[in-house]
Amino acid sequence: MMWSLCALVAVSFVGMASAFLSTTDSSCDFTHIDLDGAVDKLLAKFPEYHFFGPQSFAPLFAGLEIGGRHVRGLNGMRRYGPLLPYCVNGTRMLQLDLITSSDTELSTPWRHCSGSEGSIKLRQLFTRLTTQFRVNLDESRRNVVLSHEGPTLPVTTEGLVLVLEGAGDIAKQAIGGLSLAFGGALQLQWASNFYPNFAEVVKNALDNNTL
Repeated sequence: MMWSLCALVAVSFVGMASAFLSTTDSSCDFTHIDLDGAVDKLLAKFPEYHFFGPQSFAPLFAGLEIGGRHVRGLNGMRRYGPLLPYCVNGTRMLQLDLITSSDTELSTPWRHCSGSEGSIKLRQLFTRLTTQFRVNLDESRRNVVLSHEGPTLPVTTEGLVLVLEGAGDIAKQAIGGLSLAFGGALQLQWASNFYPNFAEVVKNALDNNTL
């Protein structure tokens, strides 16, 4: 809760600072710049699955191995609220707020020497974030070119729960209890894994640069 409040204050500060730094000369003219189309094309490039870290199985402790991690559901991210274009010292910028779908999750497979296998998943109801882009134009083709400037600031993550698939009912109930008892630890795990990978997905989507 405190982290969400701090993030919200930070986002508000960015917005106020942007207003003070904005300029009104021709270099800050957004007329005929299709920001909506550029953002829609960017989001359309987000993958359903994004794999990160080593993908081979490695022992966690005797008899139990875990495999590679991935984020699922980034292709379900959508805009939250209006686009916020502004300028800093004549440079066009864009503040973009996004929200995930309830399908977005962190997941890693597990397997036991007994033959049991399944997945460990960290799920959420939704995550909202805000981030910044530089807006340029490809003058030869009049296309919008977005560059991810960051930072990516978390606003809120709600409904985090740890799920153990492939295990028995007792193990599932125990994991459910851990979700309630260690909500703060789950928030840290989500933040440390989700946001760096979100930034990597944005970078990959912008590799061609022209949207």
